[in-house]
Amino acid sequence: MLKWIFFDIGNVLFNDDQQAFFGYLSLFEALRETNPQQTFSELMSAREAEAKRGQQWIISRLAKSRLTPERYSTWSQYVSNELRNRYDEFHLLNPHAFEMLQELRAQYRLGIIANQTTACRPSLERRELMEYFDLIGISDELGCSKPDRQIFEWALNEAGCHPGESLMIGDRVDNDMLPASELGMQGLLVHWSSFERKLWQPQDRLAREFLASCTNVPLFPHGLVDFDRYPCVNNLGEIPEKIAEMEQSV
Repeated sequence: MLKWIFFDIGNVLFNDDQQAFFGYLSLFEALRETNPQQTFSELMSAREAEAKRGQQWIISRLAKSRLTPERYSTWSQYVSNELRNRYDEFHLLNPHAFEMLQELRAQYRLGIIANQTTACRPSLERRELMEYFDLIGISDELGCSKPDRQIFEWALNEAGCHPGESLMIGDRVDNDMLPASELGMQGLLVHWSSFERKLWQPQDRLAREFLASCTNVPLFPHGLVDFDRYPCVNNLGEIPEKIAEMEQSV
């Protein structure tokens, strides 16, 4: 029987597509400073090629290979500062989040296990989400990050919860499902079947080109859904019913 439910933040509770787009847009602008012929389409094609090869930290790989060390350092620091200072702007709360949390809170204890900056916590407070969670594990505060099992072990120890009585809800197999299952936790994948299910629907040409690229090849190649191994939902509103089904099947 489940007692604790843990949530990822990025691409689960919060839509961070804008964050990813900002990173690629700023890289595109930096590249054009020395190569005016650079196109955003070519950058997206390069991203897709890296993703198909299963590479991680793709934007950093592309930036390091195309910018001088000095320009890379400047660009990286700029992006980090902007993402931290504009956290709320780049992380929209996904639809049905409040209703879903209210329903689950009535039956389970809730926690967070997420790779996030320290700007995440005040954002949760500003959005009045903190009251739903009994435990919050943020990588930058703990000094460890997913897929390292240490952050999951920390959460379970703090919760006083047996792994078999817990569920991890995330959007990636590599960062969420695999390390959780290795510890004996259950897993539930959030797989957004289309960007139209989210709040950010930009009209900007480059932003839409970015989303089209991510539809063609996912932003995180190892986050692909394994339908045969893990239960899956297409939006946050489906989570309570899916959890109920999982409980009944045990």
